[in-house]
Amino acid sequence: MLSNGISSLGFALSEVYENSENKNFVISPYSAHCAFSQVLLGARFDTKTELESVLGVQNAHTLGYKRLKNSLRSQSSMLQESNIMALAKGLRIVSGFKNGYSQRFDSEPL
Repeated sequence: MLSNGISSLGFALSEVYENSENKNFVISPYSAHCAFSQVLLGARFDTKTELESVLGVQNAHTLGYKRLKNSLRSQSSMLQESNIMALAKGLRIVSGFKNGYSQRFDSEPL
């Protein structure tokens, strides 16, 4: 599910850029999908529904990021990435967000 969602988002992004005036671009479907999946963890109602539609996955499927990263780190290829989510001071976050974030992305929101 996760790999299909990443691929679908990548194709959708490439179509947007291919039809724009600027023909020189580089995108990382993995990075874009990962960033929006982080936002999805705290999304609710219409925003959650829209993000799940665009990402091609439901919130629960983002647990696959941990498996995907472990797989890429254990084979001959090496994935290096960095994730930081900075939250506004005093922002109330959805219950379970921090735990879900660290489970999926091996990081803690600041």
